[in-house]
Amino acid sequence: MRNMEKMLMLAVLGICTGVVGADLAASQRGTLSRQLLSAQHTAGQAEHLVREANKLFLEDKYQDAIARYIEAKQLFERFKSEDFAKKVKICDDQIRKCYSLLAEEAYKAANKSAAAKDFDAALAAVRE
Repeated sequence: MRNMEKMLMLAVLGICTGVVGADLAASQRGTLSRQLLSAQHTAGQAEHLVREANKLFLEDKYQDAIARYIEAKQLFERFKSEDFAKKVKICDDQIRKCYSLLAEEAYKAANKSAAAKDFDAALAAVRE
């Protein structure tokens, strides 16, 4: 996998600078171009999922946000770079925040139900 990443980086450098090594065959350039486009597409999908998750988070739809963050994280994990590792960490942090807020909501609901002597509802909230 490391060699493929190096080849991709060389291809990107060559494409960006207009200087592609003479020993890089046309078929290799085509393959690398397709792989680069695929990687860009995958990264774009992940970024889109993060934007959706952030929107859901702001709407207090934590379960749905968690699902989107997990999908984005799985896409980001396909790439072995420091930048993508940071994006994975951001997704993990947001997932933790969502679970924390869900737990806080359940705690409040359980307390409210217990105060109203609705112990079945309080237990259901705690189980959640």
